Amino acid sequence: MHRLRILVMPLLAGNVLYVLVGAGLLSGRTAISLFFLLWGADVLTLPVQGRLAYRHGFLSWALWSHAARVFSTFRRVHRLRLAADVAWILLDLGRDNEAAFWLSRQGGGSADREPAYAACLARYLLRAQARPSLAMDLADAALQQEGSARTHYVRGLCYLAVQENHSAIAAFENARLRAVSARDTVLVGLCYLAMGEAWNRIGEREYAQDHLLRAEIMLSFLPADARHLRHLPGRPENAVQVSGLDRPPHLSVAGPSMTRKG
Repeated sequence: MHRLRILVMPLLAGNVLYVLVGAGLLSGRTAISLFFLLWGADVLTLPVQGRLAYRHGFLSWALWSHAARVFSTFRRVHRLRLAADVAWILLDLGRDNEAAFWLSRQGGGSADREPAYAACLARYLLRAQARPSLAMDLADAALQQEGSARTHYVRGLCYLAVQENHSAIAAFENARLRAVSARDTVLVGLCYLAMGEAWNRIGEREYAQDHLLRAEIMLSFLPADARHLRHLPGRPENAVQVSGLDRPPHLSVAGPSMTRKG
């Protein structure tokens, strides 16, 4: 289905242009030129569409945009990175089996060469509660090559899996700051969610409630099934049931985290 994404714009544009030609507002030659122009612009702007859609919470559109690029990219390293992006979004949506399919289809022993793929694979292993030691090794390897927000986030999940809660909080806060700089609203919300779980584990209920409330607001756009997966008590990424609250104007993505001092 994802391969059909590149046909969405031609279908829409073709129908609109057909109506305009039928109404006598455009000539056939002009309509054909506009058709191929719009199609080309759509294909060329798929990377921008994917990034903007993800930042604004349109995860399904971002998923389709990234997946379409996988099938139109010939360099293996680029395909691997795009497949990791697709799998990451599928994990955001709680579609773990589909994420595993994308990781296995494009993987083939490439975790040591592409940090984005290694980080996503580690996240999947933690979600599946399988081989946390391998997930830790993958996260370490990814951090040695790339200190992105996602790699720090996955490192925090590894700490959380082995009950090193204070180290997990530090890693999640590091990831949150990087996610704010990258304008990755989804990951900022997930960092608050995971920090809320970590604070809850060490008995700091006030800090836990504050972080979970922030996550609840920032992840309110997730589909109902993905929100249902995230409730307390539970796994690191399944720490709270998210309601349909709207983000109040005074709470920005860059809002400070209540990281305890002392």
